[in-house]
Amino acid sequence: MVRFLVILGLVLPVWVQPAEAKGPREIQRASEATVPPTIYMNLLKSISAVNYHVNDRHKKGYEAKTICPNPSARKGFVDSRVCKGLQRSYHASIVKDSKDRQGQTVVQNLWLWEYSNARAAKRARKHMDDMTFQKRIYEVLFVGPHLIIVEGRWRFRTEFKRLVKHVKGFLQSASSKPAEKPNP
Repeated sequence: MVRFLVILGLVLPVWVQPAEAKGPREIQRASEATVPPTIYMNLLKSISAVNYHVNDRHKKGYEAKTICPNPSARKGFVDSRVCKGLQRSYHASIVKDSKDRQGQTVVQNLWLWEYSNARAAKRARKHMDDMTFQKRIYEVLFVGPHLIIVEGRWRFRTEFKRLVKHVKGFLQSASSKPAEKPNP
């Protein structure tokens, strides 16, 4: 019996080796040092124009997330076709400064998904309707290698439409600004 336990003790660690994470190579883990692109940060600053503020639940106002740990497995609202080429994602919860008519706090979500290139972002945009967002109402805006997603709730759809209009206007004005020339 003792000999069996000794053999089992020597063989078992070889059989039970920890499985390596099988995520795609291009996805980079989100960390505290991960900073979103400037267009997203400027968009977060501009939402005060429509009486919203960033929820201070996170230290920096946004949260860097890894939403595709294993793109081959459909988990939550993640779809493998959407995850292909996705490098980083950022999430911010934004809150209306005043309550609605029923006295409820209006909360919307603002996502930025950063892809390896614009082609991967366009491909992912085609498959967004296959995904199941938590709150079911959303607008996806394509900005180069980024997808900006405004996610809302049905009961706040009027406020959602106002927010989407503001985001579209902001992106349009940001793209029409002339590029700044670097100082020589």
